[in-house]
Amino acid sequence: MMMRTLLMVAIVMTIVSKSGANMVVHDPIGWASNAVDEIANYTLWLKHEADAAATELNTLHTYEQEIVQLARLGDPAALAQLTGVKDILAIYQDYAQITYDFQRMQTYFNPASYQYDMASILNTYRRRVSIRSKPRSRRFNR
Repeated sequence: MMMRTLLMVAIVMTIVSKSGANMVVHDPIGWASNAVDEIANYTLWLKHEADAAATELNTLHTYEQEIVQLARLGDPAALAQLTGVKDILAIYQDYAQITYDFQRMQTYFNPASYQYDMASILNTYRRRVSIRSKPRSRRFNR
């Protein structure tokens, strides 16, 4: 009885493990709904991007008018007081510092610089050893 049950379970498991579904589900209403939603989202995104571009253009036009007015007044020092100019100068200074730090790091990781440093240390050591190894002449006062 136990053997027959195990055999039956093994046969059922063999058949079940090889079975699979091959029926394709076609949902045209769901596809149409998703397509409409995607088109609506894309349209809203395009409107948002167009509004953002218009805002940026208006801001740029305002800055341009301020620069023209300051140039007409003949006060170039007042250009530094414009909105955003200080931020741009700060970003440029940060970029310069980061570039300088990066270049210093590159020299630290360059094997040629270590080779030069080691050769310099070795030459200094050789000179000191050769100076000490030369016999000193002793002068006697008579």
